[in-house]
Amino acid sequence: MSAPRSGATAVRGALAGACSGAVVVAAHGLGGGAAPAGDTLVLLALAGAAVGAGVRTLPTAPLQRLAAMAAVLGAGQLAGHLALTVTADHVHGFGVTPGMVSAHVVAALVCAALIGLAELGADRAVSALRRLVAVLCAIISPDPERRTRHRFARPAATLPLLLSSATGTRGPPALLLLA
Repeated sequence: MSAPRSGATAVRGALAGACSGAVVVAAHGLGGGAAPAGDTLVLLALAGAAVGAGVRTLPTAPLQRLAAMAAVLGAGQLAGHLALTVTADHVHGFGVTPGMVSAHVVAALVCAALIGLAELGADRAVSALRRLVAVLCAIISPDPERRTRHRFARPAATLPLLLSSATGTRGPPALLLLA
């Protein structure tokens, strides 16, 4: 198993944490709950950060990563749901319905698929950009035989002016008159 690229894993983690928190807040609002505030938002941010950190360490095989990402997103939604249940006024208490569970499972699968597609699209875009930059650099770069060395001129007239401009007394006056 090869090590994942740090840029792609960071973006994947950020997207997963944001999606997990957004789905939890949206589901809470659709269920009739109030908008989270204060300590509830802190707990949701911590749950999103935990989801992001968990998603960054997923396997590199695409199908294994998709299944693991859906599981981590589901766990994040469960943590967010518990945070909203404990800290906010929740309509249904701790009870869950089959419809709610299926909606969270579908949301986790859809978010995992969208994050996977976004990662694939970003990889392809970066690959195409690298090829484009390589072609443009080959076209634009000058011929090595035509390169000239640039020499910086030091006219003889400016050197004494530069050296003499800093001479003289600088500082406070020797005699200070108080009025």
